[in-house]
Amino acid sequence: MINGLGVATPDASHVLLFTNKQAGWRHSYLATYYLWDAATGTVSHLTGRAEQLQYVSWSPSLSHRTVALVRQRSLYILDLSTMQETLVASSSSDTFFYGTARHTLHTT
Repeated sequence: MINGLGVATPDASHVLLFTNKQAGWRHSYLATYYLWDAATGTVSHLTGRAEQLQYVSWSPSLSHRTVALVRQRSLYILDLSTMQETLVASSSSDTFFYGTARHTLHTT
């Protein structure tokens, strides 16, 4: 995490940046995500268009060219080298969505 504004790949070749953060339910939020390319110094919308996404994370792959993202309660994988999105899972429920969860372990 870079001052709470983004997450770099381990080799620092790319950074996911976000702005316009809007609180959602509990620990979730919507934000506009950008991709900074260190080699070219350019910043562009992550998906190629301005939109609010619920969750974005780098893939654990070594290529660092794939991200997981949540848009409108659906989970996608985005290949940044081709800009091809693959739908992984979808939910039409207003009470179930993909994202992050924080759990607190309570002990007695």
